Amino acid sequence: MSMKIQTCDAPVSSESRRLSHIWFSFVAAIKAQHLRYATERKLNFLGDRELADIGLCRSDIPKLARLGPTELPLIREEHQANYRQPDGAFEGD
Repeated sequence: MSMKIQTCDAPVSSESRRLSHIWFSFVAAIKAQHLRYATERKLNFLGDRELADIGLCRSDIPKLARLGPTELPLIREEHQANYRQPDGAFEGD
């Protein structure tokens, strides 16, 4: 016993395409927000030493969660620029 599947070959209206695009954009935004919250939550469980080991401080967590892991090198460079010792200063000073 075989079943026939009926398909609709009617043209898709521009309104239908627009609504489909809105829906998929909405779903993508929800997924991205969930990923940001999950990243932030996981990083907040790390201690200050663990964060320092990967070149972060606690104030970097929201920025990293918002921008994504590909921006980690830029955040590290920003840290080094902000905390660089002035010329002639010693580490112990």
